[in-house]
Amino acid sequence: MEDREKMVSFIAYFFGWVSGLIIYLTEKKSQYIRFNAMQSIIFSGLWTVISIFLRILHFIPVLGNILSLILYPLVYLIFFVIWIILLVKSFQGEYFKLPLIGDYAEKYSKI
Repeated sequence: MEDREKMVSFIAYFFGWVSGLIIYLTEKKSQYIRFNAMQSIIFSGLWTVISIFLRILHFIPVLGNILSLILYPLVYLIFFVIWIILLVKSFQGEYFKLPLIGDYAEKYSKI
């Protein structure tokens, strides 16, 4: 594994779906980089959608406030920990596939 592949994969995760998309569209040689870029796009997109849903949930009177106060920090912490794991694994050059998301990333990252 080249250092270039490790660094580009790390950057794909670091800046979320934006960097993942740019790297995915420009990378034509490395299957490893394309996989990590696609997994970054899907993971970050999912994080964004869930975050928006939880913020909307906050506007529901009483029950929405309670649920969003409990769920938002918990979900944020889970996604943050997974994001850190993805950053570390990509920088180490390990092929780390998330359940479900990784299958889609593998499917769409084929050269």
